[in-house]
Amino acid sequence: MPTHAWLQREFSYGYDSGDVLSWIPGRIRFSEERKSGGSYRQVFNKAISHQVQDNSFKELPNEYFDLFWSFGVLCHNDSASIMEILHSARRTMKRGGVSIHQYGDWIKLEQFGWSRGGVPHAFKTQSDQNIWWPRNDQQAMTKLAVEAGWDVLCGDLDLLQRDSLIFLRNP
Repeated sequence: MPTHAWLQREFSYGYDSGDVLSWIPGRIRFSEERKSGGSYRQVFNKAISHQVQDNSFKELPNEYFDLFWSFGVLCHNDSASIMEILHSARRTMKRGGVSIHQYGDWIKLEQFGWSRGGVPHAFKTQSDQNIWWPRNDQQAMTKLAVEAGWDVLCGDLDLLQRDSLIFLRNP
């Protein structure tokens, strides 16, 4: 299993395999797929991707998954919706299953820079209901995850400069 330090070194340059759903892979993805002997598109469509209609995940089976991953989801949700998502996701997880979620972190965003991060500076003075990047940070996200019943293994894997990735385990 890769260590936290290895992941930081390996992905410090800003990892990008391109659009994993495109029929024609870009140069990097093509090279990686040749090395792995598989298709990222096939993996995504057959093993990873599950479409749901709402935050209940009622379409997904109970205690079925070993890994739950979300990226570009929680950063657009307020605290109440995040709680609902984390609670519903936990129902689908096997005991000991792990979950990794990217989320917006306003403390890191402030340090990284609003313009550089692509988030309008005007959001600072608006309510969460009126913006697409609601307030959140590591302390708030950790609290939500614990309240939803998760064990928090790491509140932020520190792989991104603007956002955070929380690492959870279903007890």
